[in-house]
Amino acid sequence: MKKIILLLIVFGLLYNVSCRDTTDVAVTPRQSKTYLVAGIDDAAENTDVLILASYNMADGTSTIVHIPRDTLCKYGERYCKINSIFPYERSNGHTRQEAMSCLANYVSDTFGVLIDGYFCIDSETVIKAVDLIGGVDIELDQDLPIADENGEILYTLKAGKNHLDGASALNFVRYRKGYANGDLGRIDAQKLFISALLKSARDDIGIDEAAQICVSVMPRITTNVGVTELVGVHFNARLNKRKNAIDYITLPGEAAMISGTSFYIINRKSAADTFERDFSLTSDGFDPKRFLTDKSNSDVENIYNK
Repeated sequence: MKKIILLLIVFGLLYNVSCRDTTDVAVTPRQSKTYLVAGIDDAAENTDVLILASYNMADGTSTIVHIPRDTLCKYGERYCKINSIFPYERSNGHTRQEAMSCLANYVSDTFGVLIDGYFCIDSETVIKAVDLIGGVDIELDQDLPIADENGEILYTLKAGKNHLDGASALNFVRYRKGYANGDLGRIDAQKLFISALLKSARDDIGIDEAAQICVSVMPRITTNVGVTELVGVHFNARLNKRKNAIDYITLPGEAAMISGTSFYIINRKSAADTFERDFSLTSDGFDPKRFLTDKSNSDVENIYNK
């Protein structure tokens, strides 16, 4: 009876999700599924975490591509950092659902990748999700002091295994000031966290538990993906867990100063090679309108075309 009630709740939630006013980016019968995941901060709603995740249903392998938040792009008539697109749409009166749809369409068109769905996740949801699965284990090769935004040390994670609850995990993925390479160091920390989270979800969480967690967390997430699809991907991952492999990639590029502001400039060829190897592509290819460069800036053009 418990499972029947749970199933009814899942389908009820799926119905509510599927009836939202959304624009699906791509719906295809491909063996791989590609999702855009955006993690927003609490105040400005900048997408300080932005990843494209491709999961191959046939062999259980995944590729997770991190798009640095400072990536230079042209959006409309303005040049900006890619993490500002979502709050820009929100400031123009769009709902989170509409703003995520705009961002997903832009990423799909610019990076040349077919996207099956998107997720927008805030800080409180990260805390809740990690706590629901019982926390995550992070392995560090050296001590890591965790500080708040003002630089005050909160605590130190020790070299070796650290078990993080939701609040500690959030501090870990947001911390960046102590890394020599700044935001790229934080991306490396996010890779550790995502790997630990996926491992815990795949190995330690059963199908019933996964469904219950989805029912608890999904109402807090802005998405156009149904619960049954998520549970199906989870079930597939458990079946393939002996073969599961995750390839983590930060989009190739370099930092550059433009009018006193630091931007991350994508390298066109290397980025295109990444998506051609691991993702399903749109017919137009990578950055057909050259939104990821500025032809008036020779430094930017050199990095983009290197």
